[in-house]
Amino acid sequence: MSRYAAVLGVLAACGGGASPAGDDTIAPLDAARADAFVGDAGSAGPVHDPISFTVSSFNQPTWDATGAFLFSAPLGTSSDNYAEMRASFPALIPDHTYNAQQKIWPSAHAHPPPYDGEETNLLAASGFHTGNVFHLADWATPQGIALALMLLPNGAAATGATPDGELPMIANSLFPLKLTGELSLDATVVDMQFGSSYPDSTAAAPLTVGYSHIPLFFTETTAQAPTELQPGEYSWHGRAIDATGAGFEVYAGPFYIEP
Repeated sequence: MSRYAAVLGVLAACGGGASPAGDDTIAPLDAARADAFVGDAGSAGPVHDPISFTVSSFNQPTWDATGAFLFSAPLGTSSDNYAEMRASFPALIPDHTYNAQQKIWPSAHAHPPPYDGEETNLLAASGFHTGNVFHLADWATPQGIALALMLLPNGAAATGATPDGELPMIANSLFPLKLTGELSLDATVVDMQFGSSYPDSTAAAPLTVGYSHIPLFFTETTAQAPTELQPGEYSWHGRAIDATGAGFEVYAGPFYIEP
């Protein structure tokens, strides 16, 4: 089963091009939230390690990522073509629309930069639970847990026609991105069915030659996982490689699933 064929999983990278080489550790977005590290909703549960998002690039990609965070939201099922996902994600990206052919979220209408805070700016208002402590019910279908990021061109990117105007872009010639990933419980991989291409098709909107930004999501639900998902300490590890062989690896963890 291709997770990306349902556009339920994606991640992105920092580094490459004009960016510094090596690892980029992103601080947790919601470090001030009590439920990010101590039980749920600030309860006197077990104290957990804070989450980190470590991204490393290779072969100098001309695109980066920003704004990594985990959240739980209704995602739906394959039987309803993930209708709940298409209803949930616009709370974070209202200026975007789902392209069923390409299985990506391009701009629904032209809107100006900056784009690096587009998802995170609306996270609190969305009402989605975020942090690194979740319950089994948070990824029990049709609910799911998602890792969100935003793909952006970096300083080495070309400028061209995008759905948002003449801007630095992730060029169509770089697509599709080859994506792979694993979800681990402690040191054991429990799901590695995250491989696919992104976008599914390289055809962009008419008269454009690239994208100024693309929101991406990795997700997991009990219906997607090949084995029963148990409480414990989890991590996500993923990769994306563009058509030139450049790309990134990302590690997100630890995050915790409680009963």
